Amino acid sequence: MAGLRTPSVAVGILSVVLAYLYGTQVYRQLTIFGLFRTPSSTHISTEDTVVVIEGTKHCEDLHWHEPSQRLFTACEGPPDNTLLVDPTVLKDARGSLVVVDPKTQTSTELRLENFSGPFVTHGIDVTSDLEAPHGKGVYVFAINHLPNPAVYGDYPYGPAKPDTWDLPRAASQIEIFHHVLGSSSARHLRSVKHDLIRTPNDIQVVGSSTAKQPLQFFVTNDHRYQHGRWRQIEDVYPGARWTDTVHVKLDSLEAAAGKDAASSGVHASTALSGMWNNNGLGYARSTGELLLTSAMGATLYVGKPEEAGAGAGAGAGAGAGVGASHSPRIDITDVVEFDSIVDNPSFFYDEADTASSGVVLAGVGDVFSIPRHHNDTTTQGVGGVPPRNDAIVWFAQPRFDPELQKRVWEKTLLFQDDGSRVRTASTAVLVTVGPSSSPLRAEGGKRQGWLYVTGFWAENMIAVKVDIPKPAGDPGRFGLAQEKN
Repeated sequence: MAGLRTPSVAVGILSVVLAYLYGTQVYRQLTIFGLFRTPSSTHISTEDTVVVIEGTKHCEDLHWHEPSQRLFTACEGPPDNTLLVDPTVLKDARGSLVVVDPKTQTSTELRLENFSGPFVTHGIDVTSDLEAPHGKGVYVFAINHLPNPAVYGDYPYGPAKPDTWDLPRAASQIEIFHHVLGSSSARHLRSVKHDLIRTPNDIQVVGSSTAKQPLQFFVTNDHRYQHGRWRQIEDVYPGARWTDTVHVKLDSLEAAAGKDAASSGVHASTALSGMWNNNGLGYARSTGELLLTSAMGATLYVGKPEEAGAGAGAGAGAGAGVGASHSPRIDITDVVEFDSIVDNPSFFYDEADTASSGVVLAGVGDVFSIPRHHNDTTTQGVGGVPPRNDAIVWFAQPRFDPELQKRVWEKTLLFQDDGSRVRTASTAVLVTVGPSSSPLRAEGGKRQGWLYVTGFWAENMIAVKVDIPKPAGDPGRFGLAQEKN
């Protein structure tokens, strides 16, 4: 991808020609990639100083757990592309689970119990343990991009074996932890592996777990290819609509014995297919609407999944897929396009002003800055010049249009940075806690919230106060209350 970077004059001429020959779609894609965008930064007033959350290096995903009023993230595992180059670095590098307290703006790294080996982090999700005393327990689901032993041998791994080029470089799986709120540790319960979980990016748990309700979740596969030129091609070719979202159902949260423990009691099926770079996942508050993104397509999809588990194939064997006619499918209802890539979505809900609810999406403004600094994830940079990858955060809010008789979306550029305050943005979460939770801001009467922004190459997560937009008109019931059948 780095080779696609050309002088701006040539890019401009080429863009005009392509737009003339092939229409507005080409122009839009070039805009998404950032060829017409100059990195800039949102002005932050003196009283709204950016807060740096220490101990949150290279955190790709971030989740707000409303019952505990805490943020959960996974940090500092080597970027998942590391294992494509030199997996031996995993001997000394390991990711972590981190809890952020928005009242003190501090982080706590959790000690991982009953867990050993590499932890190459990516997307996560958090859900309440309904059987924990006083609601003090949560389950944390985290993607772990393990190197494929068939290519690199067993841990601590070595160079790729001969004649293994066609094999997947990663043997990715899901790790499930249990955390007692307020404690300093998380206990590993089990790993989850299935052939349909190939290139996992993000996770969305379906409901909370009890002994009578087997746990279920969705997981996205963001690529078909794990390495090589075809992976580069599918990143920039809009016709590469071959990624998908998988529904997974577990028989138990307890690990089985034996070498196949990770695949024991795991049932999976394809819930949505035909997507380009299917990436982030999230849920609206309580409507059962699922949020999905095409990162390179700069598109948010809102979908209605069938009731998870309804008619699920009883009696399926361990590791077998649930019958296609019984597996939950996702019906896309809304398509919202943006002017930059968008990564993991998060849902914002404000009890004091429900009409302000919406979806927060973060991304990188210049796509070509990623391969340009691909091997430079330190703050020193090349020749003493710190690398910069800009960050963009959008806020999408629906309202009901009485003339069109459908839901339309208002999009606001909520925050932008040239990479000097936060390098890359893959997730942003907006919450109304701490000093910003007052209903009205003194100047202008606008409500504010803390916006937390993090990225896969960010040295630290940052928090900054922003004004919360409020769309005009009927908000259209999105995420506001449980819909009635």
